[in-house]
Amino acid sequence: MSTTGLFVELVVIGSGTAAWLYLLGASLVGLELLATKDLSSVLLIPALAVVYVLGIVTDRIADWAFSRWDNSIRIRILDSIPKYRQARLLLYSLANERLCKLFDYNKSRIRIARAWTLNLLLCAITAPTFVCLRCDSLQPTGKTVYSVTAFFLLTAAAVLTTWAWRILVVNDYSRLKEAAEYLQQ
Repeated sequence: MSTTGLFVELVVIGSGTAAWLYLLGASLVGLELLATKDLSSVLLIPALAVVYVLGIVTDRIADWAFSRWDNSIRIRILDSIPKYRQARLLLYSLANERLCKLFDYNKSRIRIARAWTLNLLLCAITAPTFVCLRCDSLQPTGKTVYSVTAFFLLTAAAVLTTWAWRILVVNDYSRLKEAAEYLQQ
């Protein structure tokens, strides 16, 4: 994967982390929501750097959180971790560049889906918290409706993202197995 592609991937992941961290901070200390007109162009570069670092950290945490499930799928499809490593080595040493790029692209989608599952679950907690603690203009009934709606919609999005992650992982390992078997012929 190109450096630019990896950078964009980590910014996509980090933007979700920045969203729930902002909601958490706003809930706890009452930060005012920033209007885009108040953002200085000078702050955009440091903000992008922070989002990038948040993406790196979130990717590692999500990798750890999903590792058991991922390993069980990998072993079910490829029989063992050594066979998986052998298949990857075979693919990246013998396959053409287009096929390798396709596998890299699929891995990127897997990492984004995995990390956004975590981000959406944390947003499902922080968004209702923000509504309850900081949306004083809403009546108690409105706070409840908005909080419950946000919680269920974000949780449903997390479930769908987890489902997408699982399908992507199963397809990736199945295609890797097929490619390795073909390349061994």
